[in-house]
Amino acid sequence: MQNKVVVHYLDHKIIKGNTGDFFPHKQHFHLAVNETNEVIIVEIKDLKAIYFVKSFEGNPDYREKGNVGRSGVGKRIKVVFKDGETTFGYTQGFSQDRIGFMVFPADTESNNERIFINKAATEDISMVKDVTVTASGGDDEKKDSVIDEDVIISCSSCGVKNRLKTSKIILKPKCGRCGKALI
Repeated sequence: MQNKVVVHYLDHKIIKGNTGDFFPHKQHFHLAVNETNEVIIVEIKDLKAIYFVKSFEGNPDYREKGNVGRSGVGKRIKVVFKDGETTFGYTQGFSQDRIGFMVFPADTESNNERIFINKAATEDISMVKDVTVTASGGDDEKKDSVIDEDVIISCSSCGVKNRLKTSKIILKPKCGRCGKALI
C-alpha cells in the first residue's frame, strides 16, 4: 500500500511523495518524489518528521485544533520540536530505544492522518491531560495542562527511591544515584 507523505527534514527541506516501505523500526525508506517521479532513499536520522497525509493540497486556511479530545488512540502528548513547533496528539508507544515514534493528531479534521516523529528533532515530550468536553460542547478550562503529579520509583539496581513528575516518565528517566534507567 502506498502512503502519501510529506517529509520534513531537519534542515527545513520539505519533500512530498509516496512510500510503500516505511516501517517505524527501520533506519530508512524509499520515497517516490511527486515533482520528479524519482525514487530516493530517505534516512530517518536526517528528518524532523514524516506526515502521513490525506491529500497533498490540504486546506491552507484550516487551523488545526490541539485542544480536542479523541478516544482509543493512546496517551495524549505534547511534542515541542527544536524548531519551536508544538504538536498535540496521541501515541500508543514511546521508547527511548527507538529512533522515533508515531503520533495520531488530536484533531481528526487535520490533513494529517498520523505523524512519525524523529526523537532527535524534539526539545520536549510531555504527557498531557485529556481534554474533557462539557455538556454545552465547550472545552474544559484545564485543557492541555501537563500532568505533573509526583510519583516514586525505586531503582532496581541500587534501591534508591526517586521522585519524578509523571509528565517526564515518557522520557525514560534515570536513577539520581546510579544513572540506570528506572523504567
